[in-house]
Amino acid sequence: MQETVFLGQNSGEVTYMGDKRTDYISWDEYFMGVAKLSGMRSKDPNTQVGCCIVSQDNKILSMGYNGLG
Repeated sequence: MQETVFLGQNSGEVTYMGDKRTDYISWDEYFMGVAKLSGMRSKDPNTQVGCCIVSQDNKILSMGYNGLG
């Protein structure tokens, strides 16, 4: 079953398999996004570095970012 939904200003196709979505991002993409967002909290304008430490069962153990050096 395919359904068209409104996504902000763009419309897009979302694919469903039963009741579960099939167009979600991978765990790697998700955790890289978390690291990138946490790095945006850094006060250092040159090196905004974030990290996300993850267990083998995809649970975030810790996350952080660099300080002003």
